[in-house]
Formats: sequence, C-alpha cells, structure tokens
Amino acid sequence: MSENNRRFVFEDFSGKRWKGLVIILLSAFLFLSILLSFIGFSLFQNPALPQLTLGEKHIIRPINEPLAKNGKPAKLAVTNQKPSKIQRGELYGFYLADDVISKKTVIRNINALGVLVPNWYWLDSNYDLQTNQEKDIIDLAVKNGVKIMPRFSLQKGTDEAGLQELLKSAESRRSLITSLHNAVKQDKFAGINIDIKQVRIENRDHFTSFVSELYELFLVDGLKVTLTVAPNHQAYDYKRLASVSDRVIVKFFKELPEMERPGPVASIEWFQETLKKLPIPPEKIIVSLSNEGYEWDMNRQEMVNCLMFYEVMRAASGSDLTVQWDSKSNNPYIRFTKNGVPHLIWFLDSATSYNQIKLGLAHGVKGVGIEQLGYEDPGLWKYLTDTSKMETSAEQLSNMENPIPIMSIGSGEIIRISSKSQEGSRTIEQDSNGYITKETYLDYPLPYYIERYGEQQEKVIVLTFDDGPEPAYTPKILDILSKEQIRASFYVVGRQAALYPDILERIHREGHEIGNHTFSHSDIQEDGPYILQAELNSTQRLIQLITGHSAILYRPPYTPDLLVENSVELIPFLQAQELGYTMVGSYIDTKDWNTGSSDKIVKGLLNNLEAGNVVLLHDAGGDRSATVEALPKIIKSLKGEGYTFATVSDLIGKQKLDVMPPVEEDSFPYMVFYKIADTLFIWTIQFCSVFFMLGIVLGLVRLLILFFFSLKHSRKKSLPQSPPLYEPFVSIIIPAFNEEKVIIPTLNSILNSQYKNYEVIIVNDGSTDNTYQAVKKIAKSNRIVRQFIKENQGKTAALNSGILVSRGDIIITLDADTSVASDTISRLVGHFKDEIVAGVSGNVRIGNLQNMLTLWQHIEYVTSFNFEKRAFHELNCITVVPGAIGALRKSAIIEAGLYDDDTLAEDTDITLKLIRMGYSIHYEPHAYAYTEAPENVKSLVKQRFRWSYGILQCLWKHSGAIFNFKHKGLGFVGLPYMWFQYVFQTLSPLIDIVFLIGLFGDTPTIITYYLLFFLVDAVVAIYAFWLERISFRPLIHLVVQRFVYRQLLVYSLWRAFKYAAKGLIIGWNKLQRSGNVKLPGESEMQILLKE
Repeated sequence: MSENNRRFVFEDFSGKRWKGLVIILLSAFLFLSILLSFIGFSLFQNPALPQLTLGEKHIIRPINEPLAKNGKPAKLAVTNQKPSKIQRGELYGFYLADDVISKKTVIRNINALGVLVPNWYWLDSNYDLQTNQEKDIIDLAVKNGVKIMPRFSLQKGTDEAGLQELLKSAESRRSLITSLHNAVKQDKFAGINIDIKQVRIENRDHFTSFVSELYELFLVDGLKVTLTVAPNHQAYDYKRLASVSDRVIVKFFKELPEMERPGPVASIEWFQETLKKLPIPPEKIIVSLSNEGYEWDMNRQEMVNCLMFYEVMRAASGSDLTVQWDSKSNNPYIRFTKNGVPHLIWFLDSATSYNQIKLGLAHGVKGVGIEQLGYEDPGLWKYLTDTSKMETSAEQLSNMENPIPIMSIGSGEIIRISSKSQEGSRTIEQDSNGYITKETYLDYPLPYYIERYGEQQEKVIVLTFDDGPEPAYTPKILDILSKEQIRASFYVVGRQAALYPDILERIHREGHEIGNHTFSHSDIQEDGPYILQAELNSTQRLIQLITGHSAILYRPPYTPDLLVENSVELIPFLQAQELGYTMVGSYIDTKDWNTGSSDKIVKGLLNNLEAGNVVLLHDAGGDRSATVEALPKIIKSLKGEGYTFATVSDLIGKQKLDVMPPVEEDSFPYMVFYKIADTLFIWTIQFCSVFFMLGIVLGLVRLLILFFFSLKHSRKKSLPQSPPLYEPFVSIIIPAFNEEKVIIPTLNSILNSQYKNYEVIIVNDGSTDNTYQAVKKIAKSNRIVRQFIKENQGKTAALNSGILVSRGDIIITLDADTSVASDTISRLVGHFKDEIVAGVSGNVRIGNLQNMLTLWQHIEYVTSFNFEKRAFHELNCITVVPGAIGALRKSAIIEAGLYDDDTLAEDTDITLKLIRMGYSIHYEPHAYAYTEAPENVKSLVKQRFRWSYGILQCLWKHSGAIFNFKHKGLGFVGLPYMWFQYVFQTLSPLIDIVFLIGLFGDTPTIITYYLLFFLVDAVVAIYAFWLERISFRPLIHLVVQRFVYRQLLVYSLWRAFKYAAKGLIIGWNKLQRSGNVKLPGESEMQILLKE
C-alpha cells in the first residue's frame, strides 16, 4: 500500500507531540535539578548540632608567676671519674601486663632493654601464688636476647596482715619460696624480681630471711634474684638485702613519704644525698626512674591526682598552661587555678631523668630501670640506648616525639576525642658539666586522646538496635519494649528511615532514643571525608524531618567497640565529632546477625555481661527473627538477675532532650526539600521493587510457558520435507539494493535446493552497484531466476512488486545476504498442506561468526528468537515470519492487502495481520537459513534501532488485539510478551542501578538474587542450545554477553522511543554487506555450531 494513502505509524509532521514532551521532560528535569542541587548542597552544609557536654567541666586558668624562690640553685656533684656506660643487660624495663601502650613500648624499644620485668606473679587474697604469661611478649624477648624476671608482688586490695603472718612463719616462707622457684623454672625465666612494699618494721628480719632463703635456692639453679625497694624505708635492711640479692632496684621518685605535702617529686639534691647514703654497693644498684607527677590542691594542701607524663602534657595543653622549672630541685612544675582554687603539679620527665642517670653513673651505679613502660617521657630512650653519649644527647631532648598515636582515658562505651596528635618541642639549657639546668616547653607532645564516658554501672543495661527501621522486625521489637516498659536506643540507617518514616516516628514517639548510623551503612574506614559528611548529614536531615529533633549520638558501622589501632582509623571518628556527634560503642556484642538462634543470642549476652553496659542488637540488615524471638528472653533473664534498663543518655547523666534536641530554625528550609525528596525516593524504591518483583514473577511465568510448549513442540514428529503429491509452485522473492557482495552465494544456495518446483524473483530496488550484472549472469544459465528493476522505494514496495509478478502459490522471502540449506524450501512448503496455515518461519542462524559481536548475536538468536518460536508455534502466536527466511501463502497475503508500508517491520506487521484474520503461523526448526549479522557495533546499533522502531510501530498498530478473546494466543501471550520484553528492556538500567546501590548495602542478598537470575538464564540458554542440537561452547560468553550486549540493545530501544515521540519517518537504512556468510563446513568458526 502506498505511502501516500497511509500515514506512517507515529508520524507527526507538525512536531507538536515532541515539543510537548520536551516541555514536560525539561520541566521535570528542571524540578529535579533544583531539588537535587538543594539536597546536594545540604549534604555539605552541616546541621547545627549543640555540643553534648561529657564529664565534669572545670574552669582552668594558668598562674604564670613562678613559685617564690626559696633557695639557691641545686649544686650538682662534680667528679673527675668518667661516667661509665650502662651495659644493655643492666637496663630494666617494668612491663604492665596486657597493657596495649606498655606492649607497644616494649616492641618499639626491645633492642635497648636487657631485662624485662613483667608483673606476672602475685599473691592473691588467699595468699596463693598466681602467675600469668603473654606468649607474644615471651617470644619477642627470647628472639632479641632479653632476659625475663617477672615481678612478684601482693595483689592490690589484699589484707596486709596476712602477709606479715606469712613472713613470720618459716614454713609458709618455704612453701612460697618453693612455689616461686618451681614457677620460674617451669616458665624458663632468668630469675625473679621481689617487690613487696607492704613489709612492716617489725617484720624487717623476717623479710630479710625470706629474701635470703629465696636467694640460696635460686642460686643453686643459676637463677637471679632482684629486689625493688623504696629508699629510706625502715622496714628494709638494705645492707643485708644487698648481700642476698643480685641487684637492688631503688625507686628514686616520691621524695616525700606518702606525699604528705606539696613538693618536688624527686629533687636533685635528695637524689644525690639518698644515693650517697644508701648502704648498698653501687655495683648492685639499679636506679629506677618514673616520669610521673602529682597534682595538689594548695588550699587544702592535699594531693588530688597522680598523673602519668602524658596526662601532665594533656593537662598543660588543654588549658594553655605553662611548665616552669624550679632551679633548686631541678624539677618542673605547673601552676593554675581550678574553679578558682590554686593547684600545683610537680612532675618528672626525661630532663630530670637525664640528670639522675648522669649522677648515678658518676656514683658508679650498675644500671637503670624504667617504671611503667609506656608511660614515660619518650625522650628517655634517646640517651638510654647509649649512656656513654650523654654529654651530647641532652640536645636531642629538644624534639619531643609522640610514639604513642592514640591514648585511651577513662572507661565506658561513649567516647570523645579530646585532642589531635602532635609532636612537642622544648629548649634545653646545660651547665659546664653537662647537667640540665633548665628546660622550657614550647609545644606539648600529644597523641589522640580518646576519652571514654559512661563508666560501667553495676546491674544496668542499655539495649541498642542497629540498621533499622525495618517493617518486618522493628514494630515487633517496639511492641515488646512497650509491653515491658523499657526505653532503648535505635541507631538508624538513613536509607531505611527514608523508606519507613512512620516506624521512625513511632520510635521517637514511644520515648526511645535515636542515633545516626550513616545513610547506607557504609564502612567509614573506606569512605573519604566528603562521603562520610554526606552520609551523616543526609541521615541527620531525615531524622530531623521525621521527628522534629536532631540526633547527637552516632554509632559508626562495623566498629561496635570503637577500638582503633592507629591514627588513620581514628580520622573518620574525629570528623564525625567535628560535625557535632558523640560516638557510642558497645562492649556487649551479641553478634545476632551471625548467630541464627535466639538461645545462642541470649547465652552470648549473659556470658558477656561483665564487659560493659551497652548491648548491641539489630532490627534490620537481614533476617532478624531470631533477635525478635530472643528479646523477651533477654529481658526476662536480666530482670531475674536484678538488672535495670536504661538509655545511653542515662549512662552519662543526661536527658533524652540532651541527645535529641529540637531542630534549630535554620534547618527548616532544608526539611521542605527533604520532604519532597523523601517522597520521591519512596516512590522510586517502591516502583523499582514492584518492577523488580513483577519482572521475577512474569519472568518465571514466561519461562514455564516457554519450557512447556517448546518441549511439547520438540517432541512432535518432524514433518516430511514435502508431503507426497504436494509440490505447489513456490516463488522465492529477494528484495535487493546494492547486494553485489552477497547475492551470488544466496542464489547458489537456492539453486542447490532439493525442491524443484519454484522460481526466483530478484526485485532490484534501484541498486547503484553491480547487483544487476551479478544476477543477470546467473539468470542466463538458470531460467527460473528472474530479475525486475524498479525505482528505489524501500523493502516493502520491493516485496509487494515481487508478489504481484509472482506465479507461485507459496511465497518465500529471503534477504539477499541469507543462504539456505538444501532442504530448507522443502521443509517450509510441507506445512502448507494444511489450508489454515498462512505462514511458516524458518530457523535463522548466524552465518558469519567472525568475532565476539557476531558470537553474542548467535547466542541471542538461539536463546531468544528461535527458542520462543518453538513455544509460540503451539499457541499460534508467533509474532514474526522473518523476512530473512519465511514462507507465506500468496492468497492470504493478497487477502491481507499485501505488505503495508506504514511500519519498518513489514514482516512482523503482515504476521500479526494474518493471525488476526484467523490463520495459523508455524515454525519449522529444521528450515535453516544462514544470515549475515552486523560485524561491528555501529552496524548492530543501526540494525537493532530499525528493528526496535518497526516492532514498536507494530505493537502500537495492533494494540487492539491485546487481551482479545478472538485470538487468545496472540492477545494473551504473544503481544503481552512483546510488550513485557520492551518495557523490561527499556527499564533494565533501573535493575542495574538497584544492583549497584545494593552492593553498598545488603551485598550478599543482592548478589544472591543476581546469581539466581543468571543461573535461571544459564539453564534456559543451555536448554535452548540443547533443542538446537548445537555445541554449548559459545555459552562460556553468556555472562559478558548479558551485561555488555544488553546495553547496546537498550540504547537502540531508547533511541526508537525517541524517534517515535518525534514522529519521524525512517527509511530502509540497509546495512553494508561484508559477504562473509558461509554455510556449515565452510568456516572454522562453524565448529562452534556443530555437535
């Protein structure tokens, strides 16, 4: 039918449709752009969050005036004796068991140490010997040649009276000595260190006897005995003790007994005098040093704090205090007021220790000991590694390194970072003899200080829930909590809050606390600072929108205990704090996400109650039915043991409004935009969910239909090539436009056909190449080949012209680039014995397997086109008898009015028309035709755009047949199936987006769904290849084909929709031919198609 008599489907020369659509799309784009721009801007505009005060706050002001001068500068000993070098074996380090900081210091300085003294032996409250070992520390010491002599002491809190009785009893002493000897030998240590400071004066001789008896037994096995003593202690017989021990480690700090009044910790004159008067041979003395300090309330003349060196630096830095030097004692101090009351800190550092060691060496002491390894001024190690260089090493103290990047203070599961890590500096002044006479602190060395709050409270539990809200579990948890009248804390994921605002609002309404858990539950250690800011801000805005309150509390995903190993891991926490958040951890991690059993969850919680106060549970992020089941059991068990339930705010002495303050007014404009965005987000997710589930359901229905009917079709006995006495005259029509490269192989394949009653009509549609000459050459020797030349009007007109001059009862259409098997015509014709049959589709295969692109098309032809035709044959809803290889009854074509030229898919159009006229369309799987597929992306996209546009036209043109009972197969299966394919492919990028977004959330679930999709897809593909009886080898490319190839088809489809909206008329747009089609056996690539 002429183009002049029929409008092209979608034709719109006025352009009004496109203009209207553009206006709508531009308006939507502008609206979304403004909305997303504002949302994007808000992600980096931090909400105003009030600072949550933690702990007791003091008003600290410096006192910069020095202490009144009360004497001349200290006079240090001058000796002509050259200081000796301390041998490595005489450097003692006192290690604190299971202390992270102490362990790091040991590891860092193991090469300098000679003897490690860990506090691994002690007497418990029953006066029984207890021991402890740390294998990694032992292995480290052995590897580096460091001796181990565990410290033996009395457990803190043990009644001292029992110790006195033990010392008096010779039998008790022997028993204890035997236990110590056996323990040291069993542990293979070098000896033991005795540190019993609770000895009373009346037991002076008994203690000496204890040490003497111990020394005698140890000496037999070559084991060493060292003593740790305080100087000037009347309970020690220093002279006798020195004679029954290998070394005496003297604590040269705490100058004032029991620190009864403010004063220097260890003045240099006291050190000199004490060292001189000690009745211990210098060669047995180990000078024990400690860089500690003491804070005094000067009004009450009372010591209020004992401070480690790092705590002194923290106090000075935090309140901008000045360290001053007392020239008489050669000890530093800090003066300040705390809440108006004058305070004074005296302390020791590496400068004071430098002078002590220098004096000790001049006195001839044997070695040096470092108390509480890890809490000393790190500058000590600059001269301890080689004391012979002490004349020059004092200058090295100017740079104050910070080897401990992170320091934890306090206890509890609520943390705050109170300082950033920095190195310090100071100036050092020395006299002519090399002693340090003054130091001036310029910058204080600081690690990252992590302050912990909410110290463990007895019989108090806080229930917290992460990852929600989730409609399947959170409401049930809220019901249980409401019934038990318990308030909990919920750390919500922004994505979930956006989807289920009503649940979040209920959490707030029922009195529970809400905290931030990021928007997508991302790993903040892997996120950059901008992503973390966006994650927190977006969630905060949603919480503000839904509840009208801000969330100050924040729990980072994947780090429930908030324990970090290095400063890099701490940076995201610091960033969150700078945004106004207070971080909440949990020491009682039920691991309910991995347990799977409610009883295991309960048991794990009850076994871990001593760890802390905050319990970590989950109300989303997976199957949480076990958590819901466990919650009543948890509550019942805890109540039975006398526990009460609290919230995080209760732990730190705050109210709910302190951790969830009302929204500031400056946040109101953002809330309007977030309301719109949240609504759109919910709609989008719901649409994607419905689309996703609908795709699954319809996909499964599709598979069942295809499997069942294709199997039914395959079991039918194949028709004979041509029924006996049925050989109608066949007209083979080939439209040709510039087909010189491919027309001869196509004609040769036809002329080799087993079927003999036919003619070949070549409709030369105005070719400008040598197509005419090529056909003419063959026609000369084959009179059944006729060529008709016409003005170029397109494929449809060419087909109609061929039909009008044809003489056959059956019309077979072939593309000029398609070769046929010798029995193809016979197999097609056999179906027309049945008068109801108006068309038969052949089996189109790729004939030019030249590269990966043509191989992907081969997979598509087998698993989609031909597979579907098998099933649709049974339902009489085959939607296309392809122009590449198809047979039609001529009378039916005439009855249908020939091919219409109002679509680009004339073969689909005529097929649908014939079915709607009451005819049947068959599929002949053994009628093989080998067509030329596009060999490059440009040609493929061009071809698929033409197909997509033409089929879209046909779907629109025949929309009246959908769900039409007159043609049930077509109306309820064929056409809906085609629409499903188009819609599903068009929106398939949404699935990819959901997949990518899902990878940042519930990754295992998303991957599982996609693996199932591909598994089903693979099963279908294998089945389709099995039906074709061809090699499965091409299917190794299936995964890549589905991902990459699909994008090309989607692009073509979207382009087709665009042109449909524009209403443009599209021409034939014939592809450029390569002439690479080969019948089986002619190409090595065809091996892939063989069994």
